Amino acid sequence: MPLHHKAALACAAILCTVASIGWLLTSGTQATDHQAASVKADSPTASIQPGKTVPGEVDTAAAQIGKSKQDDEKTLQLLMQPDPNPYYATFGDRLQEVLARRDGQTVDAKKLWAALQEKAAWKPLEGSPDQLPLTAEQRSDGREFINIDPLKIESLVPGDHLEVPIAQANQTYNVVIDHVRSTDGQSMTWSGHIEELSQDNQVTITRGNGLIVGGITTPQGLYALQAHGSQGWIATNATLFKKGDKHIEVPSSQDNAATDNHAGH
Repeated sequence: MPLHHKAALACAAILCTVASIGWLLTSGTQATDHQAASVKADSPTASIQPGKTVPGEVDTAAAQIGKSKQDDEKTLQLLMQPDPNPYYATFGDRLQEVLARRDGQTVDAKKLWAALQEKAAWKPLEGSPDQLPLTAEQRSDGREFINIDPLKIESLVPGDHLEVPIAQANQTYNVVIDHVRSTDGQSMTWSGHIEELSQDNQVTITRGNGLIVGGITTPQGLYALQAHGSQGWIATNATLFKKGDKHIEVPSSQDNAATDNHAGH
C-alpha cells in the first residue's frame, strides 16, 4: 500500500481514537453524576443528607474513569510513535496491518509495541522444557532450546530486520523480512533472507494453532525450528535425520512469490 494511503488510514484511526476518548470522558462524567445521585439513604455508611454523596463509591467510579482515560491516551501516543520500518510512517500503520492479518481477532497494542522493541527472534533456554514432545534421547542430542515470543513473530512486516541467533553455528544472523502471507486462513508465514549472505540465505517461519515451525538455510546447512507456545528448539538437519525427527520442508522462494498476499516493498 502506498505510504500516503497508509498515512491516511493512520490519521483516520487516530481521529476515531480521539473521538472515543471524548465519548469516554462525557459518558464517564455522566456515570459519575448518576452514581452519586442514586446513592440510597439506607446505605450501611453514615446517614446521607440531601445533596451529599458517598465518597467511597464516587472515588471508585472516578478512579476507573481516570484509568480508562489514561489507558486511551497512552494507546494514542503509541499509535503516533514513528515506526522503525521506513515503509510504515507510524506504529499505528503497523498495527493496522497486523489486525488485518488476524481475521477479526484483537491484539493488545501495548504488548505488540513491547514485542517490537526486541531485536532477537528468540532467547536461549537452559535445559529442555517438559512441555516439548521429545524423547529422552532427543532432549540430549545437541539441539538448542529456546524461548520465543509468538507476538514478536506476529509483529513482523515486510522490510523489518530481525536477529536470529544460532548457538550451534556460533552466529547471530541479521534477517530481512521480504514477504508475509496467509497459508490457509489460520496460519501465517514470514519469509526473508540473511542480509550478510549472498547465497544459501533463506529464512521461513510459520505460525499457527499454537505451533511455530521454521527453517534457516545457511552455508553451514539447514537449521530447523519448532516451538510449542513460547518454548521450543532449533537444530541442524543432520541432527534431526540422525535422531528420526520429522523433516521440515522450507518453501522455495518461487513458491513464496507465487502465493504472497503481501510482497516486500
